[in-house]
Amino acid sequence: MNKKVVDAKKVLESIRGGLSDTARMETYGLSSRGLQSLFQKLVSAL
Repeated sequence: MNKKVVDAKKVLESIRGGLSDTARMETYGLSSRGLQSLFQKLVSAL
């Protein structure tokens, strides 16, 4: 399976900008599981 590389700054901007999870998944080509993993990685980076 190929791992996606997503720019954390762009994701944070999308969160701050109010982009829905569904739109975020479409924008970054993520599944619901991938989005959950992304959020976990962002939280653990804090």
